[in-house]
Amino acid sequence: MNTNRHELLLQDEVYQIVGYAREALNTLGHGLLEKPYEYE
Repeated sequence: MNTNRHELLLQDEVYQIVGYAREALNTLGHGLLEKPYEYE
């Protein structure tokens, strides 16, 4: 193993999962709607 170079295990799978997460975030938006943060 080459200790001078960092290798990402399962690189393709990690990129695919991150891509799906970014797509979901862009579709759904950030955080919750304002209503759950309101106090009664």
